[in-house]
Amino acid sequence: MAIGSGGEEQRHRHACAACKHQGKKCDENCLLAQYFPAEKAEEFNAVYKTFGVKNLTKMLKSVPNDHRKQAADTLIWEAMAWKEDPLQGPRGLYNRVIAELNILQQYHSARSVGLCGEHDLGVQEIKYQLSTGETSRSKEYQQADTGHRGWVAPPPGWVKINVDSSAPFGDYIGGGICRNSLGKCLFGFTVHQCQGSDELGAQFQAIIKGLIEAWTRCHRKIIIEINSLEVVHSITNGVRPQDHFIHLSKIKELLGRDWCCRVERVGNEANLCANWLATMFAHESPGDSFFEVPPISIASILEKDLAGVRGL
Repeated sequence: MAIGSGGEEQRHRHACAACKHQGKKCDENCLLAQYFPAEKAEEFNAVYKTFGVKNLTKMLKSVPNDHRKQAADTLIWEAMAWKEDPLQGPRGLYNRVIAELNILQQYHSARSVGLCGEHDLGVQEIKYQLSTGETSRSKEYQQADTGHRGWVAPPPGWVKINVDSSAPFGDYIGGGICRNSLGKCLFGFTVHQCQGSDELGAQFQAIIKGLIEAWTRCHRKIIIEINSLEVVHSITNGVRPQDHFIHLSKIKELLGRDWCCRVERVGNEANLCANWLATMFAHESPGDSFFEVPPISIASILEKDLAGVRGL
């Protein structure tokens, strides 16, 4: 009995991953042995669940011998993609590559005009985001597949500052709120009587206020979101409206510090809290304001935004 068990163990030790999975004897005629050796059990299991042994064998036999290794690698890649992302599969990986390209293009544009520091949107950070799946893919995945258009939480270790402006009393007021990856409010603020009282000026000053506060609190991975394409374009592409040269110079100085910052445009539904602060909260709290515990009157909007956390 012991000898038989030893023989069985010896037989399986030399079997390829495919034959071991099927409980078959693996001989020199095994088609799958060279592509799925014993150490590739995980890869074979993924391919087996995606294609099945019969289809796998059929596809490999339909390819010339000198191309079968490439075909096997392709099937492994696709199967592992489905294992990683059961909903999107290879499309999810494609979206991540597109996200990486977009970040690299933004980084290149910002670096070319000196609007970000050595570590801002750096390649190492991009690799970290891709390895953890924490790119803009999260937002794209959520919006494309669940219909969600609201606020989306930042990746773990990051904070997100949403800013907006309004003119409820004639003069523009900037508002902003900072939250972490759990959706917890870290701080919020309004900036009244903005210098150069126009919409752009109020938004720029809200960004400055948020960045300064985030730096003071030792946050070093920041996402700024705003629903103004003009503001994002001015910051990321170095376009400096003459009336706001001082504002953009200050933002450039802040972005040039040793931290990671992104500036992104979002739709109105993803920026409701900041918009509320710049409009309704201005009535409740005349003059500049700052808080760490959000006012009760914004609770319903914060609760709605938490859908962005639950959806991740």
